[in-house]
Amino acid sequence: MDFSAIMTELDNASLFDLYRLQSAISRELDNPECIKKIKRLIKIGDTIRYFVSEENRLIEAEVLEIKRTRVSVQNKHDLKRWTIPYYMINVEDIPVDICRMDKAAGIDRNEICIGDIVGFKDRANNNRRGKVIRINTKTVTLFVEPNQRWRVSYSILHPIIDGQKAHQQHFIEGVVVKSDPD
Repeated sequence: MDFSAIMTELDNASLFDLYRLQSAISRELDNPECIKKIKRLIKIGDTIRYFVSEENRLIEAEVLEIKRTRVSVQNKHDLKRWTIPYYMINVEDIPVDICRMDKAAGIDRNEICIGDIVGFKDRANNNRRGKVIRINTKTVTLFVEPNQRWRVSYSILHPIIDGQKAHQQHFIEGVVVKSDPD
C-alpha cells in the first residue's frame, strides 16, 4: 500500500471525511476474521514487531500469551510487558516509513521516530543535532549534547544520515569481476 499517496489524499479530505474513514477502519480493526488470520501466524515464543503510533516506529518483542482479542508481549529492548491488540503486529513485515511526495521545508510528523537523529539550526544559526525523545503535535523534543532538551518545530528539522547505516542498508559488499571477452 502506498502510504505516501494516501497521506497526499488525506491532505485534501475534510474533517468529516476523516471521521467517516476512521469509523470504517475501526470496524475493520476489530474484524474477527482478520484477527484469526494473525493468530494463525504467531505462536508463543515468536519474535514479532509491532507498531507504536506514539513513537512512530516498530518495536521488537517476544509473544508471551495469545488471548482472544489481544496478545501479551515482552519488548526486547527494555523487557517491558504489554498487552496489545492484534492489529498492531506487523506480520507481513511491511515498511512503516511514510514519505511525503511534496517535500516542503522540514520533516513531516509521520517521517520521524523516537530514537532518530535529526539536525536543525538554532536561533543563532548554529547547526545542531539531537536524538528524538518525544513526538509532540507541533514540535519534537530532542536530546541535544551536552545534556540539553530542546523542543523544535518540524518545519526546521532535517534528517541526519548515518553513513555506516546507509551503507549497510543500501549496498552489498563485493568485487568487480572482469569477464572474458570470448
